[in-house]
Formats: sequence, structure tokens, C-alpha cells
Amino acid sequence: MPYGKGRAGQAAPLPSEQAFTGQALDTSTGLMYYGARYYDSSLGRFIQPDTIVPQPGNPQNLNRYSYVNNNPLRYTDPSGHCPWCIAAPIGALIGAGIGYGTQVYGNLNSGMQLNAALTTDIDRGKIAAGAVLGATAVLAAPFAIAAAGEALMGAGVAANSAALFSTGIATAGAATKLSSLVYGAASAAPAIAESADGIIQGGGKRWGPYTGAGPIGEENAKLFRSASYTEIKVPEETTLYRVYGGNARQISNWWSRTQPSGPMQARIDSAIDPSWGNTIESVATIRVPAGTTIYEGFASEQGGLGGGGNQVYMYGVNPAWLVEP
Repeated sequence: MPYGKGRAGQAAPLPSEQAFTGQALDTSTGLMYYGARYYDSSLGRFIQPDTIVPQPGNPQNLNRYSYVNNNPLRYTDPSGHCPWCIAAPIGALIGAGIGYGTQVYGNLNSGMQLNAALTTDIDRGKIAAGAVLGATAVLAAPFAIAAAGEALMGAGVAANSAALFSTGIATAGAATKLSSLVYGAASAAPAIAESADGIIQGGGKRWGPYTGAGPIGEENAKLFRSASYTEIKVPEETTLYRVYGGNARQISNWWSRTQPSGPMQARIDSAIDPSWGNTIESVATIRVPAGTTIYEGFASEQGGLGGGGNQVYMYGVNPAWLVEP
């Protein structure tokens, strides 16, 4: 079966704008949008060629329409490109150069002439080790910087220091941008119902730059990534969550299907700008009745926070839907 194609006859899960590996489904064409190009699940192929051939010596890479070297059980393609295929070799090249250069520098310091220093007692193992370290450093850098950002934000909360917290936000934002460069555009892990094989089916009415801001208006639409969201009538009772505190109320138009695992995760995934006054001290839970219309998409970046988490906007939230903790 082609990668990402729904199984015939399976029960339809909750409607969503996310499809195979969390990509946006264009319901008008049935294609999945990967940022750089569109993917056709009925063919198991992209419909435009990749502009990058990361490994020309690998025959699988010469088919620029294929999906992750025809190995979807091991790899995913978040952006329609393979940025890490470029970033890792660049890091390896830099690391190998450092491994070679330090040996040449040592030779020169020992009194050798340049021509002799370039070739005498050069250990290829050290060059290879430098290449491995360089590639690893490039691939690991976004995660290390993100961890540092979370630590700084946590320290800021503990010490009640706005300066520390702001530094943490800036660090986390830098990690998000670096991650996009190394791994491609980030795609949020879908926090909605999936089919038995993990494939999420699309549904509802799609709103975005080409179809208009839709029923929630332009200002609210901008708070969704790419100002795009899906209008859905939930087919069954649905649980939604909201973090709040400080100036933020318990009942609001903004919710998420994702149950918060902690304040830092909630602030980053939902891009809750501290200037809004939401101290995210508490979590509200509601159960939305079947047939209720919601507007769902990914949170857009705000104030240096990456966003990308599941986000739901809805009108007329009934306080009676609240679930007591």
C-alpha cells in the first residue's frame, strides 16, 4: 500500500487537517503539503522533483520523486527536502578539516617546512574522528540549545527573574530556527485521533490565504500557522485543554487537544507570549458535545516562541462543559 494512503473500509477517526506524518492535507486536491512540494499518497510519490540530490552516488537519491529513499518505516520527510543530508556532510567536512589542520599545525610548531608539514605523520583516524564529531555536533546542536532554553526559562520562573526567562525564550527561539535549517520545517506531533496504522485522515472545511480568513476573522486566523485552519464539526464528545493564570481566564475561545505535560512545553508549543500576562499556572479541561463546530490548526510563532502545537478556536464555550479536577 502506498505510504500515507488510508485503508479501505476503516472507520473514520476524528476529522483533522493533518495527514501522513502530520502533514497538511489539501482537501480540494487530496494532496499533502510538505512545504517545498506536494505528495500524492495514491502514488506514494511527490508530484514535483526534489531540488536537492543529497547523495548523487546513491541510486535511490536519483529518483527525485521518491519518498525518503522508499524507506518510510525508518525515515520521515518533514519539509519535502532533506536538509540534514546537507547539514551533516558540511559538519563532517568542517570536523575533518579541523582534525587535519590541528595535525598540520603541530608539525609546523615542531619546525617542519610547510610542504613536509602537510603530509608528515598525518593520522587519518583523527581526520575521520573529526568528521564524525563535526556531523554529530551539527545534528545535536538544536536539541542542546533547546534544552538550554528550557533550563533558563525554568530558572527564570524559580527565581522570578524576567531577564532569565526572556533569555530562555530567545534561546528556545534560536533552537527552533536552527532546527528548521538542519532538519527542515518542524511539524507538530498530532495530538488527535488516528487510525489503527497511525495515519490521520483529513476532513472539514479548509480556510487559509487562498480561501479567506473564514468565520473567525483575520486577526484570529493570524494566530494559526500560515493563517490556515480547518472548520470541523466534532462527530463525538471531545476533550480539550487550556492553560491559564494571571490575566488569562479559565474560559476562553482558545483551547488545544493536547494535554499539557508542563508549563514550559505548553508555553512553547502554544506560543504563549509572556507579555499577554498568562502565567500558565493551572489547566482547564472541557468536554465538547458532539456536533459542536471548532476551528483547528497549528499555533503560529509568537514572541520568539516556535509554536506548532495543536490549537483550537471556538465560539460559545459553555462553562457547564468544564470537568472538575
